[in-house]
Formats: sequence, structure tokens, C-alpha cells
Amino acid sequence: MEVECELLRASLLSPFDAQNSPNRPTTAIGPERTACSSHRTYAIEVGDYFRHLDGDVTRWLFKAAPAEAKAGLPLFQTPRFTRTMSDWLNMLIDAGFRLDRVNEPRPSDATVRDCPAVQDAQVVACFLHVRGRK
Repeated sequence: MEVECELLRASLLSPFDAQNSPNRPTTAIGPERTACSSHRTYAIEVGDYFRHLDGDVTRWLFKAAPAEAKAGLPLFQTPRFTRTMSDWLNMLIDAGFRLDRVNEPRPSDATVRDCPAVQDAQVVACFLHVRGRK
């Protein structure tokens, strides 16, 4: 269960959550979590929402992996293309898609009980699912 929990948590993380990389921008684009004394995230701060990144490369490794598992591994290199929600949705519409459904998945209370590390995804969505047809 612990491995499954870690994989689920890793899938919900942005590269900036994963590790402080040498190429991390001074102003991070990504969520900052705020936890209260109960260790539950109750707010997430997002900076530079309107800043567009056009392929800027982020280098990172998952911070939760044991040091011996990361030893000698090259950093992941992920190009980032950030846009606002309206930019992404309008690109789909401009490409001729008709949007049928939009969903922001979040973990259930049962999932959070099994894997507390994903609780912050109940505060703000980490993903947006869009179903469209052409």
C-alpha cells in the first residue's frame, strides 16, 4: 500500500514539488501548500499564473525516493508550456473541438485515509480533464 500511495502522490506532483532543482525559477510556478496544526492542507498559493513558459526545461527527481534509489540517476528533463485555463480551453475551441465535459478529479476521503499525502489534492485540482469532439 505504501508504494501505491507514493506512486499516487508522485502522479499528483508538479516538477517543482518534486525537488528543488538548480534550474528552478526564482518565482516558482506551481502550488505552495499551507498546512495547519492538523497537518491538513487548507490553502494552496499559486504564483505567476499569467506567465507563459514556452518550453522552458525543468530538471528534477522525485524527492520522496530514497537517496540510494536516486544515486547516479540523471535528472528528468521536462519542457514546460504553461497557459491560463482560458488559453487551454480556447485553443481546443479554436481547433474546432466542441467541449462535452470538463472535470477536476480529486481524491475521495477514503483515498486520503489510505494515502494521507494526497490530501492537498482535495483543496485544489491537480488536473483538468476535458472531453471534446470534433
